[in-house]
Amino acid sequence: MTANKEKDDTADSTVTEATQSLSYDIGETEPPSIAVVKAVAAVTGKDVRDLAPLYEVINPDHLDGIFDDLDGAAHSHAEVSLQFNGCAVTVTTESVHVRRCE
Repeated sequence: MTANKEKDDTADSTVTEATQSLSYDIGETEPPSIAVVKAVAAVTGKDVRDLAPLYEVINPDHLDGIFDDLDGAAHSHAEVSLQFNGCAVTVTTESVHVRRCE
């Protein structure tokens, strides 16, 4: 993961660093839907269980299906953009790019 971070300078703050944007490389066996949730959790600083469900925005199976291999050949030019938990998310064949909108 690559991230741009903005640190909270409050001396007694227990707030962790807020990430403004992130590029998350999708693993070979990781479904894009899981990568989206992990990347958004990293940007928002929330646990994945505290995020609104991805299915409220897009069907996770359909998202994964867009990037599935067909006869051994992956889609090389597929891209999906959506808004999820206050973030702009773009999913490509190899990565998930997340930017906070709030």
